[in-house]
Amino acid sequence: EVGLSTGYRWYYPTSGNLASVMRSIWNGSIATLLGNHNHNFAWGGSMAIRKTTFHRVRVLEYWQRSISDDYSMTRALRDARLRIHYEPRCLIGSYGRCGWGELLEWSTRQMILTKVYSRKLWQLALVSQWTFALVWWWALAGIVVSFLPITRGPIPSAVWGGGTQKYALLAGLLFLFGAVRGWYRIRTIQHLRPEHRDEIQNFWWGYALLFPLASTLTAYNLARSALASSIEWRGVRYEFGSAQELRVIRSE
Repeated sequence: EVGLSTGYRWYYPTSGNLASVMRSIWNGSIATLLGNHNHNFAWGGSMAIRKTTFHRVRVLEYWQRSISDDYSMTRALRDARLRIHYEPRCLIGSYGRCGWGELLEWSTRQMILTKVYSRKLWQLALVSQWTFALVWWWALAGIVVSFLPITRGPIPSAVWGGGTQKYALLAGLLFLFGAVRGWYRIRTIQHLRPEHRDEIQNFWWGYALLFPLASTLTAYNLARSALASSIEWRGVRYEFGSAQELRVIRSE
C-alpha cells in the first residue's frame, strides 16, 4: 500500500539572525505534522519511489505543466490510492541566513503552492491559523483595553467586557499550550538528530516563545495567497489557472 517514502527538512537558525529563527519555527510546525497516518505529503528534497510505481501512477503526466514536483507526486499517489510513508530518519538539515524580505516571499510562495495543489490542506490551515491569530491578538488587545475608559456603553461592553482577568487567562492558556507544543517539538527533533542537540537547544526560546509570531506570519501568508494567482521563483514569474494550468508570464 506504500507508494513513496519521504523525509522533510529542518532549518537550523543562524545566531544573531531573527529572520532565520522565524523561518525555522514556521517550517518546524509543518515538519511535525508528518507521521504515521494517511495525510502525509511528498517532499522533493528527500523522497524515494520505485521505478515501477513511478511509471504505474503516471508521475510524468502529473509533472506536465506543474511547478511543484512533490505536490504533483503526492496527487499522483493519492489518485492511485497509495500511501506516503514518512521516514523521520530522512529529516534533512538546511542551513543559512535569510532576511525578512526573503522570509515573507518564501513563506507566502509555499502557501500559494499549497492553495493550488492541496486545496483542502490550505483551507484547513486558513481556518485554524486565522482562528488562533484573531483570538490571540483579541485577548492581548483586551488586556490593554481593560485599562482604558472605552469599555462603557452596550457595544464596547459586549466586545471588551469581562475585565483583565478573562483576557489574561485566555492569553495565558493559549501561550502555555503553544509553549508546551514548541518544547515537545524541540525534544522530538533532538531525538531524531542527537548530533544537533546543542545546536537546536541554543534556540529553545524561539521554538517555545515565538510561536504566536510564527502563527501570525502564517495567517498573513494565507491571506496573501488567497488573493494571489502567480508566484515569482528564481527570476521567473508563473501564473496559475488551476493545478493543471500553468503559464510562464515573465522570465529574466
